Amino acid sequence: MQNRNIEEEIENTLSSLDSLERVEVPNVFYANIMAKMSRKKKIETFPLMVLLTRPALSIAALFITAVLNIYMIVKVQDNSSYVENTNDASMQAFAKEYGIESYSAYDK
Repeated sequence: MQNRNIEEEIENTLSSLDSLERVEVPNVFYANIMAKMSRKKKIETFPLMVLLTRPALSIAALFITAVLNIYMIVKVQDNSSYVENTNDASMQAFAKEYGIESYSAYDK
């Protein structure tokens, strides 16, 4: 008895699907969706990101960064040799000023 009721319900449900018709979408529906998406996309973009997405500007920025890095490396190497020379001279001047004598391990 219960199986018959279930089969009857299934038949009723399937017969109700036969009477459905295809839904018609307005012609401007797709255009409206695309317009909303493009408006949202324009709001989310940052001006700096728009500039950096251009290949010419990106390559130029990378080139400038590389040149500045090379320049700074050369400057640091030049300064390190200058600092070593001034450290020796200032240590000798300090020792002379206070009468400090320094002996190396090989002096006897």
